Amino acid sequence: MSLSPAYLHGDYVLIQKIGQLNRLRKGDVVVFQLPGYGRLIKQISTIDLEMADCRVKGTAPDSIGSDSFGAVPLTAILGKVILHIPKK
Repeated sequence: MSLSPAYLHGDYVLIQKIGQLNRLRKGDVVVFQLPGYGRLIKQISTIDLEMADCRVKGTAPDSIGSDSFGAVPLTAILGKVILHIPKK
């Protein structure tokens, strides 16, 4: 899992769509969809409002991120994690 050990396979997350009241910030955990990669969960490392994209990273050593697939368009973000429920 890209954000292990904090997030593990089988955990549940609740996401909220991005709006004016919950803008994205560096460090937010987001869920997004990328062609060829599917649905991913990563942490925001930088946001470029001028280019309308952000760079993301995982915390696991073998995790891929923006270094591999490039910046993520803000339109590809499904939402940011507002609740994390670890698998029992």
